[in-house]
Amino acid sequence: LFPFHYDESDFAYKVRRLGYKCVVVRGAYVFHDFGHEDPIRIHFVHNPLRAYYVGRNRILFHWRYSKKHQFIVFVLIFNWLVTLYYLYILLLGSRSKIKLRRRLELARYYLRGVIDGIRMVLGGKL
Repeated sequence: LFPFHYDESDFAYKVRRLGYKCVVVRGAYVFHDFGHEDPIRIHFVHNPLRAYYVGRNRILFHWRYSKKHQFIVFVLIFNWLVTLYYLYILLLGSRSKIKLRRRLELARYYLRGVIDGIRMVLGGKL
């Protein structure tokens, strides 16, 4: 269900449901290969496939692990605030040399992921 983006969180919730404890190791470091400090890259929306799954998986994760009332608040309010933020990053908020056409393509894939996530939940395809 989560090929990437939310895969670690999904794994942690599954492990907790099996009765194991999830712990934090304060001195641990995780290195991601971002390449640079560009917001588009840091938010994992630097290619169409990732942009799609960032939008879709956020909805599916919350559907799976939130209480019903939490999910309703998430979909009606929080998700749209996050979506606006991501669209801002994609279209205006990055000083990246990515051309407008590419930015619009990434925004389209991100929105398609959000819409598909909502459709999957409403259509019971989980």
